[in-house]
Amino acid sequence: SNEKEVGFYYIQPMPFQTPMLNPSMSYDVMLGYIYADSILKSANMLTAWDAIEGATYNDTMRYVQKYRYILSDYDPMLFHTYLSFTANFGKNTGLGVEQSLGMKTLKLPNAIMNDMLLTNYYILHVKVNSTTVDSDTGYVSPYSVTVAYTTVLDKIKGQILPSLARVIASKPKTIESETNFVFEYCNEWLRGKKVNEEWVGEVKTMYDDAGNPWIMPNREYIVFVRPFCQCDAYDKEASVRAGYPIGNRYVYMGPIGNGRGLSCGMYPIKNGNVIDEGNYLGFGEIVPLNVFKTKLREQINLIKNFGN
Repeated sequence: SNEKEVGFYYIQPMPFQTPMLNPSMSYDVMLGYIYADSILKSANMLTAWDAIEGATYNDTMRYVQKYRYILSDYDPMLFHTYLSFTANFGKNTGLGVEQSLGMKTLKLPNAIMNDMLLTNYYILHVKVNSTTVDSDTGYVSPYSVTVAYTTVLDKIKGQILPSLARVIASKPKTIESETNFVFEYCNEWLRGKKVNEEWVGEVKTMYDDAGNPWIMPNREYIVFVRPFCQCDAYDKEASVRAGYPIGNRYVYMGPIGNGRGLSCGMYPIKNGNVIDEGNYLGFGEIVPLNVFKTKLREQINLIKNFGN
């Protein structure tokens, strides 16, 4: 097929070296990259998977969570680039190990909260300036994507936002001057809770109870999102197939999606309260914004200050 992938992509160039250390990094960030590099470049995938699968919630696992948080918080796109290009025996191990850690997190104490704080690289309070919807009818199951152009009002996690200087969109538009972060989600996702890949309780669509799209302009949200590779364009065939230039990787920003509660990681703010339908995060269904942020930061501190 010759249709382009639909959505909004940040262009991720190949790094000259990994890890990409620089003098502005804190001691903890540098240390985290050095630790990660020694593990990723010496282990093969099966060894790493076995070690993660057999791990308990001990000090070692808590240090792994601590540095995973610190690196993804410092500069999310840098961390994603690092994981994408850290190869061993010619195989990409970084993202694979991270995915394995994510699956393990769901089996450890405080699973839902730690999953949301660690697997997502950005946790942001945003105001939506505009949205676009684009559909892909070339797949077996046609789907549509809502792209949200936003202004970040508060960075709870993810201190450096990705540059909008190098982006490509299947539905191009002039980006508002006040927009500094763009994310997307699939309108065909379902909202609900999954346990062991089975839906539990009520399942809804990506529209609210009034029938409106889940994300709407001129509204505020707390969003939990991360980068995903859409197309590895170092692979010439994949590039041509997707309709994008060769020599880059294309990354979209979005929530983890299906099964992360009735909000899919995108929590509306109404009348100064964060709405967590079904109380997925455990703070309550209607929580004052400042209380919600305080509780989140308390949970974050439990992870990143471990061993201090």
